[in-house]
Amino acid sequence: MEKYKNIIASGLLGFGLIGLSCSQNYLEKPKDEIRQNLEKITIAPDFEYTTLEGKTISLKDSENKLLILEWWSIDCEFCIEQIPENNRIYKRFGNRDDFLFLAVNGNYASDVEDREEAKKAMIKHLKGYKEKKGILYPMASDPLWESGIKDKFNISGRPVTVLIKNGKIIEKFKGKPEDGVLEKTIEDLLD
Repeated sequence: MEKYKNIIASGLLGFGLIGLSCSQNYLEKPKDEIRQNLEKITIAPDFEYTTLEGKTISLKDSENKLLILEWWSIDCEFCIEQIPENNRIYKRFGNRDDFLFLAVNGNYASDVEDREEAKKAMIKHLKGYKEKKGILYPMASDPLWESGIKDKFNISGRPVTVLIKNGKIIEKFKGKPEDGVLEKTIEDLLD
């Protein structure tokens, strides 16, 4: 009986080492392999958002650019924790011609009865929040996700970050990415 336990334990250990090796190889993909995989990626659905500053950003803006779209809300702890890394990313890449970043907020001013007034109130609140938190990157408001764009991207939960290049979804992070992972992915895709 002891012999079988040792055989089973050895087998499980072997499979575990193989799995660890495979996951390590995945994490260390060469840039060329990442670029080759771009051909297999999903086409991004069409969308259009207007930033708090009035600039329109749409799918067509991802042509020859890397577009980072993040869906978040001000009442989401993980979303708020992501702000410093997003700022760091925007400081590093924001001036490049081949890079766009947009954080889309779904909060709604529920204390205002008129729907249009509630949207305006939320935009005003977000502008103040952006200034207070020192957010550097562009933001848009999509109260209660009314536009349906979030659904087109099959987004559930927050934060969710989607990387789009030439109209294709390259990567999707559900939840807050580990520190440095988003920045490293962007760096690899822009080189």
